[in-house]
Amino acid sequence: MAVVFSSFSSFAQPKGAVCIINADNQIVVVDEILTGKVSLPAGTIADDEPPQDAAQREAWEETGLVVSVERELGRSEKAIYYQCVSNSDIIVFAQQDNQGSRTLPNWFAPHYGIEVSGARLIDPARLDAAEYRYPQQWSYVEELFKQTSAQPVSYVNNLFDATSRYHQVELNSLLALQLWVNNLPSSVSRFVDSFLLTGLVFTSSWWLIFLLPVCYRYLDRDFTLKLLFTLMMTTLLVQIGQQGFAQPRPYAFLPLLNRASEVGFGLPNLALALWVASATMLMKKSHFLGWNKVSLVVIVVLVWMTLGLYYSGSAFILDGVSGGIVGLLTAWHMMRLDQKLGQDSDGLFHRKGVWWLLVVGYVVVLLWWQTPTLLSLVLSLVVIALLQGNLPQKMDTRSMMTVMLGLLVTSGVMFALHGQVSDSNGSALVVKSLQWPVMILVSAMSLILNKTKAKTNP
Repeated sequence: MAVVFSSFSSFAQPKGAVCIINADNQIVVVDEILTGKVSLPAGTIADDEPPQDAAQREAWEETGLVVSVERELGRSEKAIYYQCVSNSDIIVFAQQDNQGSRTLPNWFAPHYGIEVSGARLIDPARLDAAEYRYPQQWSYVEELFKQTSAQPVSYVNNLFDATSRYHQVELNSLLALQLWVNNLPSSVSRFVDSFLLTGLVFTSSWWLIFLLPVCYRYLDRDFTLKLLFTLMMTTLLVQIGQQGFAQPRPYAFLPLLNRASEVGFGLPNLALALWVASATMLMKKSHFLGWNKVSLVVIVVLVWMTLGLYYSGSAFILDGVSGGIVGLLTAWHMMRLDQKLGQDSDGLFHRKGVWWLLVVGYVVVLLWWQTPTLLSLVLSLVVIALLQGNLPQKMDTRSMMTVMLGLLVTSGVMFALHGQVSDSNGSALVVKSLQWPVMILVSAMSLILNKTKAKTNP
């Protein structure tokens, strides 16, 4: 990742190395996930690592380009800037976005979906300095870029041939669907487009802010913990699947298809997995499992979500179906546990051992794939494992509303804090990783304090 640069004077031992790649008189930049900013391929020089090797390594990890350092362009307080040249043809999508930038395929880069959401070519003069991670330094980068020489680029319309035949069918169908909607009469086109994209509302994880407190209020603590455990297990399986299969989303093969902001890999789809797991568990608890009006509503929502994800270029149909299967299988195993243990199955998840076992599972996966999402989930599980034993069995409506409000306020505060540290990957990682753990901590402490007050003031 890009490192902090604070001046343009020369220093004997800089800590970072930066690659400036001139492709057809456009500079290669990456979109960072943690900071939400644009940066250059760059990172910290490892111990005993030559700076040139660090620059080449970071370029590969973030852009997927195998490059060689040609020469040093300049130095800042903490980094050396190099002109880097790709060792092979640079393949770029021909379509331009509103900024005039073109997408560089990089879904095979080691840090794709972890540190960077994409790579682009852009004329340095067209990039707003405010979008760059270090705005005050963009003019210096532009001056260094003028010292570089351009290398040729191969432009392509799409990379459908780079995926399986099945996915090629889905991609061609998706392109035809978007074109069909676009060619409808303007008023009809806007309605259909909005309707399909509205399905993405259900894919946000923020519905958990309302679901879990409601379950706690109208069901009980033990079932809510059981549901939360199921969702955590489902998420772990999805994370393993996404990192293991490394299947790009549809827009990776044609950026023109992208109508949303999903990043990383999409097989299986997490949102559909969580919805299916939650719906199955709740319908079983409420005795609505089977063919009825409730299940019909759930099916409609799931289909709407799947269409929204597909139409927006965020997920293949196969991604959604596989996500649903993962969620269903996880819930099914929980229902089998009910059959074996009966009513005691809910109480099982009020024991620390079960949660610490899940923590161990997450840590093992985290050691293999160091992603911010997994780190946040590990920290969340640690908070749950430490505090779940002190939670009250029930909570009233007032407590439910307090918890919801606390979750919303804490989320807003963490979001605002993240915006203040967007120039530092380390700080952004800390804030991003602590968002859900802090939200869970605030909610749990609120319930524990209410429980204590109820005991002291019967």
